[in-house]
Amino acid sequence: MRLQFYFLLVFSTQIAAAQNSATSVQKNTWLISNNSLPALIAPVESSFATEAATIKQKTAQLTAEEIAKVTYWSAGAPSYRWNEFAISLIEKNKRTIESNRFLSLMNCATYDGMLITWKYKDSLKIKSPSAYFPELQPLIEDIPSYSFPSAYAVTATICAEMLTYFFPGDSIAIAQKLQEANAAIMNSGIHYKADMLAGNELGKFIGAQFIEYAKNDGSNLKWDGIIPTGEGKWHGENPAYPTMGKWKTWVLTSGSQFRPGPPDDNFAIAEMEKLKSIQHTFETDKNAFFWASSMAKLLLEVANKKIFEYDLDKDPVAVARVYALLYVALYDAQVSAWDAKFTYWGTRPQLYDPTFIPLIRTPNFPGYPSGHATTGASAAIVLSYLFPADKAYFELLANECAMSRFYGGIHFDIDNTTGMEMGKKIGAEIVKFVEENNR
Repeated sequence: MRLQFYFLLVFSTQIAAAQNSATSVQKNTWLISNNSLPALIAPVESSFATEAATIKQKTAQLTAEEIAKVTYWSAGAPSYRWNEFAISLIEKNKRTIESNRFLSLMNCATYDGMLITWKYKDSLKIKSPSAYFPELQPLIEDIPSYSFPSAYAVTATICAEMLTYFFPGDSIAIAQKLQEANAAIMNSGIHYKADMLAGNELGKFIGAQFIEYAKNDGSNLKWDGIIPTGEGKWHGENPAYPTMGKWKTWVLTSGSQFRPGPPDDNFAIAEMEKLKSIQHTFETDKNAFFWASSMAKLLLEVANKKIFEYDLDKDPVAVARVYALLYVALYDAQVSAWDAKFTYWGTRPQLYDPTFIPLIRTPNFPGYPSGHATTGASAAIVLSYLFPADKAYFELLANECAMSRFYGGIHFDIDNTTGMEMGKKIGAEIVKFVEENNR
């Protein structure tokens, strides 16, 4: 029987009714509607035998370098390597403060992509080449699912499209990475060419919709340039991202939803005494330096550890959900922290007392509340929801993260306590949203 399917818009109802084999695929997407899916053409059954023979011959002739690339790109879920690559581009371009925006957009897009991919897979039920031809031995174990379209190709194209939008100056390197990823998966022997082509097409469609969303998320808002004056106010120059508190959030109604009250006018007097009374030890200083790195990177490593510990790496939908919720928690909390920072303009220890020398470099924006404390607490709540047995571990990390800014001398204690309180509320709101909206 000739298998040739044209996916038209009317097919969305068939997709929604399909029996899903993955545990998470019946959840809802962030942006992409089932009513606007592209037309995809599935492979033709009459070509299976010929293509399988070609695949078998090609895998037998791969070089050691090509085999190494297959191993590299098949490690973890499809989005695992792309998050690593995204972090490297963020660091290269010195855009660390924007990490959570970039990564929440990319990972929410990937999550939508995986949900839609599995709806196609489970509707058509096209098996991988080795399922039709047992004598064909792929180089890697395929994801337990149907073959069409390729989850690897969907993910790779989504991530490449979005990273190119974020970092146009790196477009050549990103295109090379996409080519390398697609070649590696084709060389693995787990897909027909049509699986990859359809995956690339679907990835382009999803990436384009998230890029349109990103163009209107408020990140291009202009600042009025006004810095208020007064006791306890931050008084630097050219503060970083002063409009971030007005950027569009994923879950919260706005960055001001959980805005705390202002600190007392003379809060810095007592707070400075607390800071000067710290008894520094190797552990306190190690903590300060460790968490001075990118939160987006450090918590990606934490999430990856749990993904592998709980054997989720062979479930692309579940992994994409972990990444998406982690960066939604970090992003919404960061926007909220910036809303409060640029509402109250709370000073920093070194600005308040120029004789005070902090252990780490003071960031160039207001202090109250601490962004690390806010984002860390929010992420801990969401990660505890995803991995409940590790709740104590995540809470410990959040506390260490917050205290690191106090030990580092760049935040007052009130910045941390206020940030953690706000972050916990944000995390709880995200969990509530996820439960109520089946995300």
